[in-house]
Amino acid sequence: MTPPKRLTLDGTADLLRWEPGAGATAATGDEVTAWRSAYERRLEERLGERVAAHPEAYEAVARALGVLPARVRTRFLRAPSVATLVLRDSGGTEIDAGLLEEALARELTVTGLLAPPPSGRTVWNVRGDRSLPQVPDGLRAVDPLPGLDVAVDTASPFRFPDGAFGLTAGTVPYGEERLATVVERLRGAARILTGLGGPARYVETFAQVVAVRQEPEGARRFHSSSFSGLAGCCRLTNAHLPHVTPALLAEALVHEATHGRLYLYEELREPFLRRADANDRAVTSPWTGATIRLQSFLHACAVWYAVHWFWVRSRDAGLCPEAEADARTALARTGFRRDPAGTLLRAHAPVLTGSARNLLEQLRAATAAVVAG
Repeated sequence: MTPPKRLTLDGTADLLRWEPGAGATAATGDEVTAWRSAYERRLEERLGERVAAHPEAYEAVARALGVLPARVRTRFLRAPSVATLVLRDSGGTEIDAGLLEEALARELTVTGLLAPPPSGRTVWNVRGDRSLPQVPDGLRAVDPLPGLDVAVDTASPFRFPDGAFGLTAGTVPYGEERLATVVERLRGAARILTGLGGPARYVETFAQVVAVRQEPEGARRFHSSSFSGLAGCCRLTNAHLPHVTPALLAEALVHEATHGRLYLYEELREPFLRRADANDRAVTSPWTGATIRLQSFLHACAVWYAVHWFWVRSRDAGLCPEAEADARTALARTGFRRDPAGTLLRAHAPVLTGSARNLLEQLRAATAAVVAG
């Protein structure tokens, strides 16, 4: 299949500067709309290929999809847990078709197009933001965030694929009191993003499902995470902690949306690494000191550039405390001074694809300009 022509990383550094003004916001909107449309076409094409190749196995899937209204069908296919089933062969034809059929049954149930199971058990939709019957805690289904079209997953049973560098103890849903705190902070984050314009459109395209969870015990640090193979899914962990502000949550959404955009590119165009085993290389982040994989480090060069400019624009627009913005931009510049993009180009050139080199060369020049001031 020929990749969509408009899906390109050219101009990434320009996009992630979040230039203010209606024209810049419109340009960002055009860019993310092109990516979203390309992704939706790929999902429909890939599903069509599966149905055509295995009509008997996918008969129930095709029939159920035909029942969904067009907008609901598109949102269903773009849900990260569904898209990964459509784009990747996970367990063979029968298993993949069965998983899609089960996901469709849940979606049809929650949207009222299929009778709920007689057992009365809770059924969650594929985006994790609605259930039937409603979980008794009224805060479980979060009302839409102001001006930001993302699904907030507060308690679905989705299992996050934490790996060696993830939260090895896992995460759990919030209780009512802490969840109320997190939701209020998320609303503040949404107001910041919509106040900037372009970043809001960017986040709702590349971080379309935002899960909020906490560590089961001993929570001390706020974490945000996204996952290769689940483009568009991010998790905010321990957002209830006292130091977590609405602006820090807005940063986290920009951060994970940037990962989401790059994961999406790798899914649809080409990976950044020539060999899968190259991602086993562990490196130290110049921004956080954390040990991360090579793919994550490459992404981080773009992520921290986006984050730096998010804080600059938020401070200039009066949408966040100046001291907080100054501290976060200083942290971003500290990492840039170590020339992370250049380090990748020098130390790992044999395993980088052309797309990776193109992205890193853009970011090397752009971050050098930031450091030069």
